[in-house]
Amino acid sequence: MKTNRLLKLVNMTSKLPKPIRTKLWNKAFGRIVPMVGTAKIQYIDMQPQQVIVRMDNHKSMQNHIGQMHACAMTLLAETATGFVTALNVPDRVIVLIKSLHIDFKRPIQGTMQAIATLTHEQQQYMQNSDRL
Repeated sequence: MKTNRLLKLVNMTSKLPKPIRTKLWNKAFGRIVPMVGTAKIQYIDMQPQQVIVRMDNHKSMQNHIGQMHACAMTLLAETATGFVTALNVPDRVIVLIKSLHIDFKRPIQGTMQAIATLTHEQQQYMQNSDRL
């Protein structure tokens, strides 16, 4: 597997205790992408094949009826997919979302978690394609 700068950073922190590692990722990635810092997204697991992020239903991310806002839920999903992609593309690639489709099933009152996964084939394509 080829590594890029983001994956090297994640790998360097992998031996730290999980609570420390998670706080470090939250702080670092919140500075890199200010919107995710504002939303207080928590990075639970970061691996090239899977990224898990979580967000509590706090006041600044609520809609007018106290539910987690649809934009906050979308941000959480986009953050997970963006980071799993970023862990697998060469450093020369800038990860930008091209399209997005979300079906909202029901209002969210508590903590929400997003899990983004890639198959081995998808990882290989991202790491080796000249079309990125």
